[in-house]
Amino acid sequence: MKKVVFLLCAMFAIAQLPAQECYWVFFTDKQKDGFNPYEYFDAKAIERYQLVGADLYDETNYPVTPAYVQGVTALATEYVGESRWFNATAVMADGEQIEAIRALPYVADVQCISTQAFLAEEGTDELQCTPTPRDT
Repeated sequence: MKKVVFLLCAMFAIAQLPAQECYWVFFTDKQKDGFNPYEYFDAKAIERYQLVGADLYDETNYPVTPAYVQGVTALATEYVGESRWFNATAVMADGEQIEAIRALPYVADVQCISTQAFLAEEGTDELQCTPTPRDT
C-alpha cells in the first residue's frame, strides 16, 4: 500500500513541474562586421560556391550573432542548437522563460517545435505543441 501511495504522490509531483518545450527563437538581424568567408568556410565549400557563381558574402552565410545566442540561452533551460540559414537558435524553455526571451529587443519571433510523441492520423498535418499565452 505504501508503494502505491508513494507512486501516486510521485506522479502528481511530476505532473506539477513546469512544462518544457523546444522553441526556435528567430533573430531580427545578423552581425555583419568582421565576417570573412575565406576564414569561416572550408576551402572545398568556397570552391563549390565559386563553381556555381554564388555570393560568399550572402547574408544567409553569416553566422548567427553570438551575443544574441548567449542572451537567449542565459534565459532558457537548455541550448539545443542554431541555424545560420534560419538566423535562429533552438532552446528548451518553459512558459515564463519563453516570455522573457520574446521580450528581448533582438528577437523577431518564437515558434514552438513539437516535442510530444503522437500517432500520425491520415489527413493530419498539424504539429502538437503546448501553446504559451502569446501562441493562443
